Amino acid sequence: QEDLMFKKSLIFVLLIALLPLNYRVGFASEKVELIYNGNLESASTAGWTVFNGAMSASTVNPYEGKYSLEVKTSAGKESSFAVQKVVVSPGNEYNLSFYVRGGGGDDGTYPAVKLQFFDAKNNNIASNDIQETYSDVIAGRWRKKTLTFKVPTDITGVEVLLRVFGAQPVYFDNISLMGERVIPTIGGSSRPAENIMPKVPGSEELIKNGSFEEIDPATGGPKGWNVIRGNWKEN
Repeated sequence: QEDLMFKKSLIFVLLIALLPLNYRVGFASEKVELIYNGNLESASTAGWTVFNGAMSASTVNPYEGKYSLEVKTSAGKESSFAVQKVVVSPGNEYNLSFYVRGGGGDDGTYPAVKLQFFDAKNNNIASNDIQETYSDVIAGRWRKKTLTFKVPTDITGVEVLLRVFGAQPVYFDNISLMGERVIPTIGGSSRPAENIMPKVPGSEELIKNGSFEEIDPATGGPKGWNVIRGNWKEN
């Protein structure tokens, strides 16, 4: 049995060695955004869950775009928080950033961010948790906050908690968590393998101009599309 496994491994190594340099597989990393709907421009709080309070996609003085995330603590609660959980890789470094401002009077309400770490069995390893509070955040003024951290060994998930202590609403915008992911490459290139390997016939996108970004100058409508019993309108 061991001899058979050794022979299979040897054959695999020889096959890889015989591949032309242009088709040898390697690995590289790329920066990716892990937070979903971090700028709230979906006009909803999709991707976020709130505890001990209420949240909304607010149009009141966003930092950028049309919306920001408003979080307010329920009466009788010490704090509320909007949370989103993401998958991470042990040992990798991640960068959290966001803009935050107060929304009411200076009554002692302040924001905080907490990171809760989970293992592969979804157990919270509380000894690794991180929390930072921001007493310099005041009503009506946006401030940028950043937090860089390295994922401990055996951790595969992180919850990002945007916390609010106090009765007044607090607003968050452009919430971002950037990290690295490993991607296969070909021939030592830093480009992903899917961008280098030849296209398989029949795998091409069949819908043309599905994003409606190409406009037909003759009709004023999206190229490749026809309107039946109606009118096309840009939105």
